[in-house]
Amino acid sequence: ADAVAANSPVALAATKRIIDESADWAESEFFERQRPILTEAVRSPDAREGARAFLEKRTPQWPSAQAHAATEERKS
Repeated sequence: ADAVAANSPVALAATKRIIDESADWAESEFFERQRPILTEAVRSPDAREGARAFLEKRTPQWPSAQAHAATEERKS
């Protein structure tokens, strides 16, 4: 669970959405239906941070996780 939780929140949300929605998709439309969901994740700041962190051999600092933490902090 910790290994999964360490991934980009944007990527995890996209994966969960595909899993949740794809049960109703015909096999012939699967790739077409998941494309817009994955495109959004691949174009996100998290995707850029993941690639940069990989090249720099460091742990990624997900922008979406930082934004979420800041929002939660303002609520308290």
